[in-house]
Amino acid sequence: MASICRDKGGRKRVLFVAEDATCKTIRLSRAIMKQADAFKIKLEALIAGRLCGSIDQETARWVAELPDEAHAK
Repeated sequence: MASICRDKGGRKRVLFVAEDATCKTIRLSRAIMKQADAFKIKLEALIAGRLCGSIDQETARWVAELPDEAHAK
């Protein structure tokens, strides 16, 4: 499960637990809460897919459309 935190200046970050049981953070800059929530939902789908071995087509399409900067995170 992931969660959204608000930093100073309106910046958002998504916190989640990785496969190796470490806490990870992805900073979303100044995204509105609706965008941050949508990102969180897709991230949770990716994490679940990683654990069960497959992801749905919508999530796969979303990942393919992400910019290289987001892939690096």
